Amino acid sequence: EECPMSCKSAAFLLKNDVSDRPLMLQEVMFCPVLEWVGAELARAGVQRFFCACEEKWADAVKKCFAEDCPHTAKTRQVLQIFRI
Repeated sequence: EECPMSCKSAAFLLKNDVSDRPLMLQEVMFCPVLEWVGAELARAGVQRFFCACEEKWADAVKKCFAEDCPHTAKTRQVLQIFRI
């Protein structure tokens, strides 16, 4: 199904309301949820990702979109992190 608007960007707000680690950084089947979601969105054509998170989680977010990540390595994307 075609998206009615330009769907080339995705934004994530990573807050940790329930546990010490944000839900999107919790591991599911050996890697963070954000990695799985990022890979699926990239395969669907999303090219820019915006993530807002606390400073201490910035490196973990970057790893989800790293060039050597098995799920997102073959997609072209831009990641921008905003620290909250």
